[in-house]
Amino acid sequence: MKTNNNISFKSNIRFIPMELRRLNLKGKEIGFLPEEQNCIKAPEFLTYGIRTCTGGGLVNPHKEAIGFHYLDASFSNFFHINKFIKNLGKQVQPERGLLVGAKEAFYQGFIFSTRNFKNFKKGLLKFTKNISIFECHKYPFSETDFHYSLKDDTWTLSHSFVNEKGEVDFVKSLEDLKKCYKKIQIADGDRLFIGDKEIKL
Repeated sequence: MKTNNNISFKSNIRFIPMELRRLNLKGKEIGFLPEEQNCIKAPEFLTYGIRTCTGGGLVNPHKEAIGFHYLDASFSNFFHINKFIKNLGKQVQPERGLLVGAKEAFYQGFIFSTRNFKNFKKGLLKFTKNISIFECHKYPFSETDFHYSLKDDTWTLSHSFVNEKGEVDFVKSLEDLKKCYKKIQIADGDRLFIGDKEIKL
């Protein structure tokens, strides 16, 4: 698929130090269970509880966007992942995107977690090089929620984790962010915020 990577749009990526649900954001909710819709094209979408799963989306800023939440604990999903990725790229003409999730958890059937994420990263980067990536949760008890607004071209994320004191905490600083993900890559042009403060890696 041909894309124009010279577009000057800059997606905003904003981590909030609280539960995403507290903001009462609008949008279609992306599920991940078999009976739910795990891929949604809409002006606004959101999803909760990305742990060992992989989530994110592809966007053509202010025009169209698609989001997904892909379950990793499934032998069938592992073998259908490339078809799923191709379908994402067919539904939008992406200029930018975001990818988040995965966890090194070799128990309860989650052996596909990091492999799924790497397949998504390889696949989405074929559509556009402008993918911001938050790869592999470091804390065993951690998860990421996200919301995307096409109107504002803004990703709003909430990352919760159980800290060294055994308390539930949220990303509130650049130090927290680096402690929570194994690898972070911000696409050229994207702007990263924690709360209202813009952050440089």
